[in-house]
Amino acid sequence: MKALNANYTQELKALRDSSNFITDLGIEYKAFGPRWCESTLALSKRHLQHSQIVHAGVLATILDNTAGAAAFTVSPAQTNPVIIEFKVNLLRPTLGDKIGCRAQVLKAGSQFIVVESEAFCYLGDERKLVSKATVTIVAVSRSDTA
Repeated sequence: MKALNANYTQELKALRDSSNFITDLGIEYKAFGPRWCESTLALSKRHLQHSQIVHAGVLATILDNTAGAAAFTVSPAQTNPVIIEFKVNLLRPTLGDKIGCRAQVLKAGSQFIVVESEAFCYLGDERKLVSKATVTIVAVSRSDTA
């Protein structure tokens, strides 16, 4: 599939770097291409809740943000993806050194983009699926989000 925005690679990196919450949290894009994105988050104490597992808000954020990045790769030029709905399934307690997330566009329609995200927790060489999300996104003109 040809990207609608020929400059999405540079623009996606700039968008991520300008997202203070995402950079403060520590989410990094590791790889992306048309219809997909992979991100990681090195875990620290600030990502944990009272019982020492990763906070559900952290998982929801990486699932949501990675889905938005995948949608950005198929969005028209001069638009930003805006999440309008998402459902997160927390499959098991998240313990480990880092989280890896992969988002894949399932359907890029004329009005909505539907993306599936999966988050995996890594502890040494062990990898476990810990959460999954279905995300619905609309591409909004940058002039409408300024």
